[in-house]
Amino acid sequence: MDTDDNSLNSFQELIETPKPMRPSVKSKLTTHRIVGIAMVILPLVLIVLHFSAETWFLLGVVPFGAVLFYRSMTSLRMEARRKSHPTYTKLDPKEVSYASWNSRSDMLEENRFDVSCIEHAYYGRHTVEHMHYYLEKTPETAIMPPVIHFIYDQNLKRRVHSVTFLDDRNAEKWLEYLSWLQVPLKFTAEPTSDQMTEVELLDKLLNDRDQKPFLYKRNVDRQFYSYLDRVDEEFHRAYEEGSLSKEEEEEFLQRVRAYQEKERHASAWMIVGPGWFVFLLQWGVAYYLGLEAEQGKIEAEHWLTPSIYIMGLSLLFYILVKRLRWKQILIYTIGSFINLMVASMVLELLDHTEPTAQMYVSLYGSVLLCSVLLWIPYVLIYPLKARKRD
Repeated sequence: MDTDDNSLNSFQELIETPKPMRPSVKSKLTTHRIVGIAMVILPLVLIVLHFSAETWFLLGVVPFGAVLFYRSMTSLRMEARRKSHPTYTKLDPKEVSYASWNSRSDMLEENRFDVSCIEHAYYGRHTVEHMHYYLEKTPETAIMPPVIHFIYDQNLKRRVHSVTFLDDRNAEKWLEYLSWLQVPLKFTAEPTSDQMTEVELLDKLLNDRDQKPFLYKRNVDRQFYSYLDRVDEEFHRAYEEGSLSKEEEEEFLQRVRAYQEKERHASAWMIVGPGWFVFLLQWGVAYYLGLEAEQGKIEAEHWLTPSIYIMGLSLLFYILVKRLRWKQILIYTIGSFINLMVASMVLELLDHTEPTAQMYVSLYGSVLLCSVLLWIPYVLIYPLKARKRD
C-alpha cells in the first residue's frame, strides 16, 4: 500500500459533521411557507367577502398552497431539529466517538468504542433525501453518496454506526486512515438509508452475499464500481441459468422494488400510461353530447351535464395512470381543455348547428369550471393506488 505513514501521523483525528442547509434554500423554503399559507387563506377570505366566478376559480389554488406550506414547513422544522442536536463522528488512532440524532425518536445518542473493537468497515452507497438542500452542485452520485458502516463489538453486543459523506474526498481520507489503522475493509452492494433501524442495517450488511474484502487504493470509486459491475454480471448469469436460491430470488425482488421506487420519481408525463386513453374517450363524449343537444334532450347552455362528464372522466384518468402524481391534475386539466377545444372545432366542421356549437363551448368551458374541483377525485383515488402499490 503506497501510503506515507508520516503524512497520516500529521493529523491525529478525522471529524465528519453534517452539512448545514444552504442559506439560499432556507430563504426559499421560508418564502414557500408564506406563499403557501397565503394561497390557502386568501381565496377563502375573498369568497366570504365577495362570491363570484373569479373567486370561485381561486379555490383551485387551495390544495396546492396547502401542499407547498406543509412541505416547506416540514423541511424547515427538520433543519431546526438538526441544528438543536449537533451530530458528529470522530476517528482517532485509538477510538471512534460519535453523537447521532434519531429523527424518529428525537433522541441524541452519544457513544464511543475502541478501534480494536471494529470487526469490519463496510464501504457502500447511502440514500440522502433533498441532497440539493446541502450542496450547491450535486454530482451524478449525489442521490447515493458514499457511506462507511462500522460494525463493532461493545458490551458483548454487535452494533453498527454509519458515517455518510457528501464529499467523496472525505470518504477517501477516512478509508486511507482506516487502512493505516489496519481495520478490515469490505465493499457492500446493499444500498442503505437513514430510514433503516440499527437492527435492520446490521442484518442487511452481515447477510450481504456480495460483500467483498478489499485493500484501499487511491481513487476507491474506481475499485467500487468495478466491484459492482462484477456483482451484476454474476447475478444476471445465475438468474438466466435458474440457479438462484429462494433468498437470492427475494434479493432480486428487492432490486425490482428499488427500480420501481426509481420509477416513482420519473416525470409525471412519462407515467400517465393508459391514462392517455381518456383524452381519446373525450372525443366520443363530445360527439355524444353534441347529438343529444341537437335532438333537444340536453340544454346546450347548461354546464351541469358536461361538468359531470369531466369529473367522471377525471376519476377514470386517475385510476388508469401508472403511478399517481399531483402534477397529473394539471396534465388532465390543461390537456382536457386543449383536447376538447380541438375536438369541438373538428366536430363542428362535420355537423354545425347552433345547439351542438353551444354544447361544445359548454363542454370545454366546463373544464375551467371544474378545474377548482379536480383535486377531489385525486384525493379519493390516491390512497387506493398507494395501498395497491404497497
